[in-house]
Amino acid sequence: MADITVEVRAFADFRSVLGARTKVVLSEGQTVKDLLEVLFERHDGLREKILDSEGRPGEGVDIILNGRNVGYTKDLTVKLRDGDQIFFFPPLSGG
Repeated sequence: MADITVEVRAFADFRSVLGARTKVVLSEGQTVKDLLEVLFERHDGLREKILDSEGRPGEGVDIILNGRNVGYTKDLTVKLRDGDQIFFFPPLSGG
């Protein structure tokens, strides 16, 4: 299988853990969930920031893949393609 490169961008609180922008090389056919597992292995404490206790994106966590919010749909089985961009936004609060 061929390798693919996915651009990962993080915002707000996630930026302090992931950095602003990074590229991750995966095998063709891997999913958003597979990408998350790679990121969790590289960054301690990230799993708890992104996923809830049932392994789904936490309340208010936005995972945007090429403009589509897969965090909202909770569908982490979407297959990634070479050149995909995925953005991570933490829950926002204000007052």
